[in-house]
Amino acid sequence: MSRRILINADDFGWTDGHNLAIARAHQLGGVHRTSLLSNGLGFSQAVDLAFQLPGLDIGVHLALNELPPLLRIPEVIRLTNGEGLFNESIFALLRYWLQRTLPIDYVGEEWDRQIEKVVKAGIRINHLDTHKHVHVIPPLSALFCNLALKYQVSEVRVPLDKFSLRLGRGIQGAGFWFLALCFRRVAKGYGLSFPGRFIGIYDSGQMSKIKLIKAIQSIRFGTTEIMVHPAVISHQVVDLQKRYVWAANYQFEEEYHALCDIEVISMLQ
Repeated sequence: MSRRILINADDFGWTDGHNLAIARAHQLGGVHRTSLLSNGLGFSQAVDLAFQLPGLDIGVHLALNELPPLLRIPEVIRLTNGEGLFNESIFALLRYWLQRTLPIDYVGEEWDRQIEKVVKAGIRINHLDTHKHVHVIPPLSALFCNLALKYQVSEVRVPLDKFSLRLGRGIQGAGFWFLALCFRRVAKGYGLSFPGRFIGIYDSGQMSKIKLIKAIQSIRFGTTEIMVHPAVISHQVVDLQKRYVWAANYQFEEEYHALCDIEVISMLQ
């Protein structure tokens, strides 16, 4: 059985730094596809680049964290902070769910609007996933899958890496892994496809050349998605790093250089 590796760069459209890094890495052969944030600062630039890069497969990166909602209605605004951005953590959404206060129907309207914006821009949607993988939260899983069917997107992300407590603090990491496992069953039930293996959860924002080569070498057969987060440092990226601790710790440019490295690219061919 042959192997197929899909290097997927998340956060296309968030900032100009993300856009330029993803476009360049794709041109060199280090990125095969990307996931587009329709509510990012760099959305218009990303769309322009997409038309210049017909070989770059583009999915929609649905957001309920850290970006501004497209719908300005009270039920959605309630999920935002004082800056008008969705709250930072997936765990805030988990709390809403456990408290039975997560406005599922309105989340569906918001996500529908995010997908619709991409469609209206003329982008053919290759796959569907979410920022911070929030679609693994049970009530959002069915919503997410139904939107994939509505827009005839056959492939989705199952963020199920090998089990490890590196993902988070003890029970939180184990809990996320279990939710991802449950989502895989849900996606199968909806008849949706997904790569057989996923790599990138544990080294999110830290996918150096050494780690990327190790990941590629570990793949023997089947289809594997490797998630990366490259960016070149720009004023918009610096603003992001000032706002979020995780962004300050992300090695955006190291990932970008790894994806443009000749040795890495030769291993992907």
